[in-house]
Amino acid sequence: MPYTMEEFKREFLREHPDELSPEERLKGLPLEERLKGFSMDDLFRALSQDELKSLAERIRQERDKNSD
Repeated sequence: MPYTMEEFKREFLREHPDELSPEERLKGLPLEERLKGFSMDDLFRALSQDELKSLAERIRQERDKNSD
């Protein structure tokens, strides 16, 4: 069976993961795997003020919806 270009690419990238962009390295990983090792504080610090306000509003809405 001949060695294909696709096999070569897979093998090369397995041996040289630094050749991939961060987005390419994360592609295909489930969200839980991508977030492993981050604390809640890390995640909050990564959000902008607008994103934090939006998150707070969504939490408020969920709380109100679930308290009915």
